[in-house]
Amino acid sequence: MGDDKKVVDLDQHRIKLALEGVRVPDLDTDPVAYIEGVWGEDVYGFNAVVKDLEDLRRGGTGGDLGRPRTHYEVELLVKHTRALANDIARHFGLEHLIHTEDELP
Repeated sequence: MGDDKKVVDLDQHRIKLALEGVRVPDLDTDPVAYIEGVWGEDVYGFNAVVKDLEDLRRGGTGGDLGRPRTHYEVELLVKHTRALANDIARHFGLEHLIHTEDELP
C-alpha cells in the first residue's frame, strides 16, 4: 500500500545511525517541534510547540519547546504538517489526497 520507501520506522532508523557512529538526536526527548491533533464527535483541537529556531540557527540549543514566537516558526509548523499529510496519504495509497504543492524540498 503506498510508497513504503518514504515511510521510515524511526526506531530502526535511529539504531542504524547509532551503529554507524552518527549522533542521533532523541526525537522523543529532543525534538525541534511537536504537533498533535485530536478530534471526535464533539471535539477538535491541536497543540503545536517549537524550539526557538533563531537560537538554533545561531548554534544554541533552542531552549525548551514552547509556543511559536515568530511567524516563521508558525509557517514551518504549517508547512511540515501539510507535508506530513501528503506522506500519510501516500503511505495508505490515497494519491488523490496528495497536494504536490505542499511537498518540502
